[in-house]
Amino acid sequence: MGTPSHTPARPAALLEAVGGDRAMFQKLSEIFFRDCGLKFAALKQAFEAGDREAIGFHSHAMKSTVGPMAATRLLGMLQALEHECEHPGPPCEAARLAAIKAELHAVADAVRHFAGQL
Repeated sequence: MGTPSHTPARPAALLEAVGGDRAMFQKLSEIFFRDCGLKFAALKQAFEAGDREAIGFHSHAMKSTVGPMAATRLLGMLQALEHECEHPGPPCEAARLAAIKAELHAVADAVRHFAGQL
């Protein structure tokens, strides 16, 4: 028996939130892609600098970008990282950033696929 499939995002949630307005969904999707790129770059820079406060800040900021796409796993990863960075501790592991990046790519692919179906 296989493992349950993972749904990285549910972009239909955003379409529902805008009352089925496809043009608005497309506009918000464009903003999603732009902001994700910028916010991930800032998060990566904070990781490279070992700046836990900045990592927490950028994790929080990124949650507001991926939230409307109902990207549950990615939201959980970012929330855990944000909370972890509220307290002093060792530098965050690079593997966590790689996992966030991989999940972000999966979310972006799901959004592109959904948008292509409209």
